[in-house]
Amino acid sequence: MTRVLSGAALIAMAVAVVWFAPLAIFEAVAFAVLFAAVEELIGLFTASGIAGTKWPAMAAAMTTLASFSEIISSRELPIEVILMAAVMAMALVAMSAWRDGSRRSSRFRPRSFRRCILRCRSVL
Repeated sequence: MTRVLSGAALIAMAVAVVWFAPLAIFEAVAFAVLFAAVEELIGLFTASGIAGTKWPAMAAAMTTLASFSEIISSRELPIEVILMAAVMAMALVAMSAWRDGSRRSSRFRPRSFRRCILRCRSVL
């Protein structure tokens, strides 16, 4: 019952912010909700045993939301550039956290990966 009541209160607050709040407050609430959502997702990942890094994910989410902001950004960069930068940054973080050893897939072999890349280049 508590979740139902808190959900109803959050819906009422969201409707009030969307309809009645000025743009600056609307965007501040959007950033706060995004921060709470990423925090919750990282907590769920950690609880289920999946290793996740909080601050790179938070930075990628906030940067993506900032690109849509009418107050913060001038919308000079297309969203594709921002998403590509976020994905590359997250990939670098994931690769730096990866350790050689038992967690590595036995199917992955760097030589076969290189061969695959070279074949793909020759086709292009």
